[in-house]
Amino acid sequence: MSARSIIIDITIRKTCSLSLFQRRTLRLHIRRAIRAAVGELSRAKNFEVSVILTDEQEMRALNHKYRGKDSVTDVLSFPLQDNLNQESVHNPDLKSAATDLPPEKHAPPDAHAHIPLGDIVVCLPRAEQQAKDARHPLKRELMFLCVHSVLHLFGYDHEKDKPSAAKMFAMQAEIMKGLSL
Repeated sequence: MSARSIIIDITIRKTCSLSLFQRRTLRLHIRRAIRAAVGELSRAKNFEVSVILTDEQEMRALNHKYRGKDSVTDVLSFPLQDNLNQESVHNPDLKSAATDLPPEKHAPPDAHAHIPLGDIVVCLPRAEQQAKDARHPLKRELMFLCVHSVLHLFGYDHEKDKPSAAKMFAMQAEIMKGLSL
């Protein structure tokens, strides 16, 4: 069996005022957080994740369009695998989550194909403010938001009920601890 891999596509909108050094550094930390989260949640599959860092205007529009909330939020998650669950991800002997999708959404028959996990959109100004308020570095805030969002992509939901929230937050804390954050 070959090693699992994760493709991480990161787009930083031009409206995010960051130097080239800051862009490169934040990309490294985002990749590290996503790899840690996916590594904790899946040992057997190859995934693809897209991340967009954007401004408050775009985030407000996305939050309104997809959640009906006319406000800025820190992060939005857009899972592409509705039936991805913790049991099928942890057990490589179970069939791939992608095989239950309609034919147009099937992963290629290649056993090493990357399953598109979903998209993460982070509001950079909101993350910067939250980092400042919490008195920790921006990299820590972005890593936290990415870990949180990856959990949503895998089907965890803290808004569902208290037991689901407790399970998600415990996983989140464990992953962040593994990142030494």
